[in-house]
Amino acid sequence: MEQPSGMNYFSRLGVDYEIKDNPSPDADVIALIPFEIYNRQRHATQDLEFTDPTTNYVIILYSEEKCRLNKQQ
Repeated sequence: MEQPSGMNYFSRLGVDYEIKDNPSPDADVIALIPFEIYNRQRHATQDLEFTDPTTNYVIILYSEEKCRLNKQQ
């Protein structure tokens, strides 16, 4: 499932973000999350944790630094 930007955010699970207490979230539900908006809030060195009001998933948006490290693995 792809988001409007063409990015498949489900494939970014564990690299750019995680869903707290849900290691296997539904891809169709992930597609409802407005990551284009959340990505603009990404911090350089600190992870952000918040609840998405559409899905009620608690999202941990990884910092830019953590994303870079995850991509290298």
